[in-house]
Formats: sequence, structure tokens, C-alpha cells
Amino acid sequence: MKKLRLCLFVFAITICMVFLTGCEDEEKTSKKEDTKTEQVEEKKITYKNPLICIYDDWNNAIYVDKDTKVMYWWHESSYKGGLTAMYNDDRTSYECVPCYNSVDEYIASEKEDLESYKADLEEALEELKDMREDWKPEKEPNMDEEIDLIKKWVKEREDFINE
Repeated sequence: MKKLRLCLFVFAITICMVFLTGCEDEEKTSKKEDTKTEQVEEKKITYKNPLICIYDDWNNAIYVDKDTKVMYWWHESSYKGGLTAMYNDDRTSYECVPCYNSVDEYIASEKEDLESYKADLEEALEELKDMREDWKPEKEPNMDEEIDLIKKWVKEREDFINE
């Protein structure tokens, strides 16, 4: 009997709570929602991303800031990730790559670099040619001695391995 009274009491309180909760006028609610939407729409900000992705694989990506030309490395694993600037070996300046506004600008830059490399290569070949002209061995190598020395090394290696 006590259990029945307790169940009826809980049921009565639940019914009272359901009917006593207040409801708001639908017009007021929709007006408030419209106002919030309008305020949010007024605060829309257009943002142009200055980062360009130049490398992307499963967990790593490299981005370049078009304005500062600083490179950033993004690493991601599971539910975490990190972004860090890439430094040169001397740790004083950022690793930078050139950013181009068009393909034509890139091609012109590459042609300029190739011309510079070609000039450096021609200079190095000329220097190598001069070095070879003046070079003479200090003594003429004796090939019999060289062959005996190699045979000795081979024998020592075999003895070492077989020990």
C-alpha cells in the first residue's frame, strides 16, 4: 500500500511539473531568433588565407605565407597537431621560398637561375682544366706493389672472418 501511495505521489508531481512549466509566445521567440540571425550576418568577415600548401601527405603539410614568404610545417596525428615555422641551419632566419604571381614569372626566374648555374659550371670546368694541365703525380705508381698490397688486405680480411 505504501508503494502504491509513493508511486501515485511521484506520478502526481510529474504531471504537475509538466503542466506548470511555462511556454513562451511563438511570435516573440521567432523575432528573437531573426534578430540573432541578422546580427550574425552583419558580423560576417571575409578572410583571405595568405598560406599556400606546397606539400601535403598523410600526416604532414608545408605551407608558405605569400606575404612574408615564411614556411610552416604542420604535423597531425590522431586527435592532435602542431604548426611551427621552419628555420635555417643557423636558426636565425626563416626558410623561405620564392612565391610567384604567375607561371610566366616562375619560368623567367628559373631561366635566370639556369643561366647563373651554367656560368658557374663553365667557370668550374675551366678551373678543372687548368688544374689537370699542371698536375703530375709525385711519383709514378708501381702497379706490382699495389696488387701485392691489395692481396695482403684480402688475406687479412679472410683471416679475420675465419677466426
